[in-house]
Amino acid sequence: MFHSIEIMPCLADSQVSPNHYYQCTSAVIGCTPSILPIQTCRVVALFEMAKRHSTYIRSQTYSQYKSLFAAICTFLCFSAQPVLSTYFYFKHFIIPLSQAVYILSVDKITSIFWFIVWLVYTAYWIISYNWPNKGGIHSLWFRKLFLWRWAAAYFPAKLVISEEMKAWGRNFGRVVERNGQVSIYLPKKYNYLTGYHPHGPLSAGAMGTYGNDSLGFSRAFPGIRPHIATLNMQFNIPIYRDYCMLGGGVSVSRESLVYLLDKDISGKSGNLVAVSVGGATEALESRPGHYVLMLSRRRGFFRMALKTGAHLVPSIGFGETNMYDQVANPEGSTLRKIQEWFTKAFTLAPPLFYSTRVIPYRRPVTVVVGRPIVCERIPNPTDEQVDKLREQYKEELVQMFNKYRPLYDPTAEDIRFF
Repeated sequence: MFHSIEIMPCLADSQVSPNHYYQCTSAVIGCTPSILPIQTCRVVALFEMAKRHSTYIRSQTYSQYKSLFAAICTFLCFSAQPVLSTYFYFKHFIIPLSQAVYILSVDKITSIFWFIVWLVYTAYWIISYNWPNKGGIHSLWFRKLFLWRWAAAYFPAKLVISEEMKAWGRNFGRVVERNGQVSIYLPKKYNYLTGYHPHGPLSAGAMGTYGNDSLGFSRAFPGIRPHIATLNMQFNIPIYRDYCMLGGGVSVSRESLVYLLDKDISGKSGNLVAVSVGGATEALESRPGHYVLMLSRRRGFFRMALKTGAHLVPSIGFGETNMYDQVANPEGSTLRKIQEWFTKAFTLAPPLFYSTRVIPYRRPVTVVVGRPIVCERIPNPTDEQVDKLREQYKEELVQMFNKYRPLYDPTAEDIRFF
């Protein structure tokens, strides 16, 4: 259990430095999930922080105040955006359209300008509806926004290339070390399917590594095009869907994964798709110092690697589960039964996370990327082949965890599978 003063210096101390305050603000942005109530809570958290430090803000120079203003505006655009865009979409397009159709008159449309804007966006939405299954948008400029670096510096978060990955890179690719920066030139003729563990409350490590470039993925693995696969529901929110795709987000559907990973079908190579394998079920087990992983029900993940011939890459986010505490929900409890029912019904976990504030505890997050497991393409893999690959992947995870735990989360308990 972490203590608030130790973990949240940016909120506990009224004389924090500007960097800490900006990092604290942007950390909320970098970890944005798709649940609309949480987005609203984060807007409230930002205003609480601004009110608490109002005296401090007034004492800053013009340039510092301008930077803070930009951070607040960016936060409102991206973190509160799913709530606001959905509201305005219904207010200025869906409802007026329904009224106009009902009485066959445009007089009911109170704002012609916004109606036309949303009409154009709806046309674009229809045209781009299947883009999440076709690689998304993937804007390098968007992935390299300074905002994501501020978010990563809050925890702080960093990307570590394992020694095993370096050795694999020397044998099958090329390794360049310059000024302390290691770059692995992986063979671009292959595609890569990456599992991220554990899911945790936010999968912030996965977002910083694969969902944007705040941890330096483009420098660590030049020439590889990263994507992060997420629930298809995230692409059903206006504007927010485009924000997800700009960062490299794609649907976790079978169609999407096959398109990016099977070069014989799509003709594409050099892609890397990251999946938080444990998903909603694993999030219900997230607690500080605990690494409880779900692999037994994730055979489709390993089957996809075999069917497409994509190399399987394990990665562990040390500290991912330390961001929040969770209300006790032991197996068999009423709360757990409700959560499991909700997860099955909506494919979305409702874990009850908490910290001293809405924003996460300030604890280090270190993403360690392991060596690829070479998978030969098997169009119709048997259950035995899938199980064999899963056990091999599981052994790699355990070895990685035992080797790097003393460095990046020494107080963590042993890794456990369920």
